[in-house]
Amino acid sequence: MESKNVLVFFILTILLTISILSIFYSNSGNVSYVYAQGNLGVYWDETCTSPVTFINWGILSPGNSRTVLVYIRNEGLSPFFVSVSTSDWKPFYASNYMNLESSCTEQVNAGEVKLSKFTLKVSPNIQNVKDFSFNIQVGAEPQKLPPLSPQITILISVSLLLWLYIVTRRKRIKRLLI
Repeated sequence: MESKNVLVFFILTILLTISILSIFYSNSGNVSYVYAQGNLGVYWDETCTSPVTFINWGILSPGNSRTVLVYIRNEGLSPFFVSVSTSDWKPFYASNYMNLESSCTEQVNAGEVKLSKFTLKVSPNIQNVKDFSFNIQVGAEPQKLPPLSPQITILISVSLLLWLYIVTRRKRIKRLLI
């Protein structure tokens, strides 16, 4: 009889624990899984010891936003710009009502760590979205060259035309000599 009481107590304890955990984590569906691509890492701390694998956004009301601070480290040898995109929204129409913004837009040099804010904004018109999830891809884009000025563009064009003129004239002169 004693062993039956212990077994019943054990089963009730497990069920109560599961119930409490399910209530505590009932909003665990509002999650973004973070994928670092290329030679970069995404971390919770400035010393880059705790990688970010997911962000729990918690409960968000219509018209609200939530900001999370992360650190992005260039783990490669070349400078890059950070690109942030989202995918695999569940439910798929949640992306119509939510937008993720990142504050890290400047160049990140080799070995450098930059603070970035990920802000999830919710439209005041959101409908039929209680729980959601989506993926965040954080990638490294190569260093961009600055655009050419109009003067340099004209100089290059004139140089190419002059070179083309010289090459075609040289062929005509050779034909005349032969």
